[in-house]
Amino acid sequence: MLTCNACTQSIPNFFRAKIYYVADFNFGCVMTDVVLVKMEDPMHHQLYPPFSLLYPASALLKEGYSVKIIHEKGTKENIDQLRELVIRKNPILVGFSSLTGSPLLFSLKASEEISKIGVPIAWGGIHATILPEITLREKSIDFVVVGEGEQTIVELVKALENGGNFGEIRGLGYKKDTRLKFNPQREFITDLDDYELPWNLVKLERYFQEKWGCKKVLPINTSRGCPHRCGFCYNLLVHKRKWRGHSSEYVLEQIEELKKHGIDGIIFSEDEFFINKKRALDIVKNIDLSWGTEIRADYISEKFIDELKDNCEELFIGAESGSDRVLEIMQKDLTVAQIEEAIKICKNAGISVGVYFMIGIPGETKEDMKRTLEFMYHLYEKYDVKLDGPKVYTPYPGTPLFESAVKYGFTQPNSSVSWATEVGRFKCNLPWIKESDRGVLENLFYLVQLAQMKNPLVRPLQKVEEFRWRNGIFKFWPEVKFAKFLSKYPNLVGFFLKYLEG
Repeated sequence: MLTCNACTQSIPNFFRAKIYYVADFNFGCVMTDVVLVKMEDPMHHQLYPPFSLLYPASALLKEGYSVKIIHEKGTKENIDQLRELVIRKNPILVGFSSLTGSPLLFSLKASEEISKIGVPIAWGGIHATILPEITLREKSIDFVVVGEGEQTIVELVKALENGGNFGEIRGLGYKKDTRLKFNPQREFITDLDDYELPWNLVKLERYFQEKWGCKKVLPINTSRGCPHRCGFCYNLLVHKRKWRGHSSEYVLEQIEELKKHGIDGIIFSEDEFFINKKRALDIVKNIDLSWGTEIRADYISEKFIDELKDNCEELFIGAESGSDRVLEIMQKDLTVAQIEEAIKICKNAGISVGVYFMIGIPGETKEDMKRTLEFMYHLYEKYDVKLDGPKVYTPYPGTPLFESAVKYGFTQPNSSVSWATEVGRFKCNLPWIKESDRGVLENLFYLVQLAQMKNPLVRPLQKVEEFRWRNGIFKFWPEVKFAKFLSKYPNLVGFFLKYLEG
């Protein structure tokens, strides 16, 4: 028998999966079988749809389980509300999606609070897959789902309902007595179309973006994985260079449904949208919406861009470095000349271009870094590209560059808290970087962003940052410290600028 904490009624297990249809009438509360959670850093300002929750939710719904999705910033208030919700819903399982970085701190705090209630907790996602042992060592975490979790979580919930035989569930890590146990990894899903995303479980308007003159641009995900071998990318471990995509028919049907909610633009938010070019073209030529996505530079040719340019507003290219030597270290299989030519082709076609960069690669020299900054300024000045970076390299276990990082002195953090606080894209604790240079690497991102600001009110500051960038002057950073402070209060800054503009 299960007990509903909110109304103290005893409920037979047999009826558990169907309670959500009748609970309001007979028991004074609505039961939920599984609560799926993703906690964001409160400093993150733009939310993306929680695909890592929507897909396992789809699998659970197909099996007759009820699901509640919680996607919130990790404030104390939100964590307290999550705890109260779990008490009321009395689920079989609470599942967390985890991404290595600062959000881990808030997911850990939420897990600690929920574990006091006695509800089983499972973690899945990138962090749990890359670092399963470190994740499972946390006292508040009972299970980890390694790899794709759709079928694993369904089997886990069934096992919890029927006495807890976890040894045969592929892709699952669990605790047995004082030992950590890990079952063989599950095979990849072959047909993503089996999972219809339950958009009704989230508030869609929370994920709308304003860009390209559109008001309701929505990021969606249509594929998984990437066959390329970039040495810094988690994909090599998580997806093992395997790519799978929804059929174009599935994607077009999904977009037609989303149009009913008023969306007027699409961001194809995935590792590489154009692996199957025929499929991708079939989608973008038939959606009748403004759109943007990421694309490898070596996929770009005048002929291909001419085929896709209708309604294409923006393409992002992962350049990563302005040094051919570093690109070779990264196994990027691209050259600086190829990257610039791809940008030129896009701009000539009237497509806006964004470019990603990173810095701090093991084996990268100061001369390499200088070339990257010079290349970035060249692209900014000549092509008016949108630059994202340079962000600081993060050594992910299981990637080729991780082995190089260890050789250069990197010591892997031994806890999830350490992974959240000691490494990341905006902090530099890399041992091959001189301590005196680490602050420079951390500040370069803010310098580049300030230089790109278009608001006329900050034009003098923009000129200062351009001068720094162009001449390599990276000492005494009062304006960057101020920018970091302001980045914590985006709503206040927006109101202030709007007020000054009248």
